[in-house]
Amino acid sequence: MPFGLAERPALGLSLLKPALERRGIACDVAYPNLEFAELLGLSDYRRIANELPEHTLAGEWVFSESLFGLAGAPLEEFGALLLARWNQPVDLLEVLGRARTLAGRFIDGYVASVAWSEYGLVGFTSSCHQNVAALAVAKRVKAGHPETAIVFGGPNWDGSMGVAQLEQFDFVDFACLGEADLSFPALAERLARPERGWAGPLPGVARRAGGRVEVDIGELPQGGLDSLPLPDYESYFSALAGNGLDARVVPTLNVETSRGCWWIPHGPCTFCGQNGTSRGYRDKSVARAVRELIAAGERCPGGTIEMTDNVVSRRFLKEVLPQLEGTSLVGRLFFEARPTLTRDEVARIGALACRVQFGIESLSDHVLELMRKGTSALENIRLLKWCRSFGVRPVWNLLYGIPGETADDLDETLRLLPAIRFLQSPRGCGPIGLDRFSTYFDDASEYGLRDIRPVPSYASVYPLPNAVLRRMAYSFDFERDESRVMAAYHFRIRHEVESWRSEQDCGEVRQVVMEDGGVALLDSRPGAVTSVHVLDPLERLIVDECGDICSRERLVALARGQAGSSMSPLDVDDRLRRLAARRLLVSMGGRYLSLALPPFDDSLSSTAAATSAIADPAPSRAKIS
Repeated sequence: MPFGLAERPALGLSLLKPALERRGIACDVAYPNLEFAELLGLSDYRRIANELPEHTLAGEWVFSESLFGLAGAPLEEFGALLLARWNQPVDLLEVLGRARTLAGRFIDGYVASVAWSEYGLVGFTSSCHQNVAALAVAKRVKAGHPETAIVFGGPNWDGSMGVAQLEQFDFVDFACLGEADLSFPALAERLARPERGWAGPLPGVARRAGGRVEVDIGELPQGGLDSLPLPDYESYFSALAGNGLDARVVPTLNVETSRGCWWIPHGPCTFCGQNGTSRGYRDKSVARAVRELIAAGERCPGGTIEMTDNVVSRRFLKEVLPQLEGTSLVGRLFFEARPTLTRDEVARIGALACRVQFGIESLSDHVLELMRKGTSALENIRLLKWCRSFGVRPVWNLLYGIPGETADDLDETLRLLPAIRFLQSPRGCGPIGLDRFSTYFDDASEYGLRDIRPVPSYASVYPLPNAVLRRMAYSFDFERDESRVMAAYHFRIRHEVESWRSEQDCGEVRQVVMEDGGVALLDSRPGAVTSVHVLDPLERLIVDECGDICSRERLVALARGQAGSSMSPLDVDDRLRRLAARRLLVSMGGRYLSLALPPFDDSLSSTAAATSAIADPAPSRAKIS
């Protein structure tokens, strides 16, 4: 249903159709979201579906009148919330108002267009802005065909959220509360053979029975991922062509090679509510992952192949990616990964021209520890530097407002940012959120979070009691003590990141080898202490070793170990201070990392030539001669 993204088929439905067919149950998959995209206009549809944060619930509000009548918030009230809370532009309100005007006509037309009596079961997947439109259709289908089973599933119905909605909306008969690869086909099989009755419990499925909701006790069923069928995307491509959108939409296919997060046994990260009730980790075999990725690339030539994995597995990076070199997938993959990659893995990502989102989140060791990220600030900076070196444009976010963060943490980050502004800036910068299933939500009082309540958009969409909304909601607001000093630091962090993102040329630090064999660092960053820093032998050793993270103890040992060296620990400390003062390396916790990018192949004849080469920043990124 709307507002499912027009650019991609639903992976869950594309898996469930062949799973049902394996059991001899015929299944059709429908994409009425494409009909609404055509009706509203593709650009306006995308504006709501693709650009608005999920927790605005803007797409849900569009269809709230179709489900609840006039009980929901009017445009003026909801629009004021969008403008004030989420800083949305005023012209968005006209788009939302027009979409809401069309919503009722669309719902009525779609319900009238389908021969519902031909189906024994009608299922709805609900994610992001899809829930209210799906409920509006389900309500009408049930009213006209009370014998038809109505089933809901997807992230909006996971766990207790699904139970709460099943209790609230009596036209829904069943809810799949987590992964449905096994539970939904088993449910469909029972409904297709009513003569067998309800034979035993069915964990993972909540059902309406005798006027009340029942949830079978038991562990949610999870199968091996290699046993899943290959996704069947043909219903989507047929619908895309049937609605005349195939000439204007370049599809993105989702491919799944793992579920869950392999870091969870070590954590999980305190703010993360992903995976919901499915916390275990499984991944597909290398052969299956490669086969599925190549099949998706062939089915959708030219489109992006986006991995649904929370984070790709370690063997995906080491064993799957190498097998994709030279295939049609080069330049088309997007996936998420932890920021603990090796240099070779980043180089491979660069060679395949992959787009990657990394879970960096912070540049403070203390804050990363508070979030249980299992990484360090230097590792995050090292990753950004390697990405710049290998032509990878990483996607990452910078979070603040972490429970337990201090002014010193934020001050450390602010002092660091000018030195690394030549690296890729964060895509987003904002306060920590509070999501259901996260550690912060489960243990709110332990982290000083109080007055937990659904974000106000829920009340604008669902005219239901607060107690019900609290059980249905995924995103929450909260209160906590925060000083004016911390608020000022947060403002400064946002300002610095906004400036970083808007700056067209942040220069760089580049290592160059001169014609006489000497080494210099060219610094074209704004505010550089000096444009050229010619390295003495000890500085060269430090810069070379600190290309990766290196301790002071190792640097001292290496300096002493050089043939004929008379360098003392004080000499090492002196060079470290000098390089740090010029922002050519960063240090944290007694460890050091050089910010210099590797040298170009061309040699530099003299210091004078180096000085002239960086007068215009362009040559330092192209050819130095």
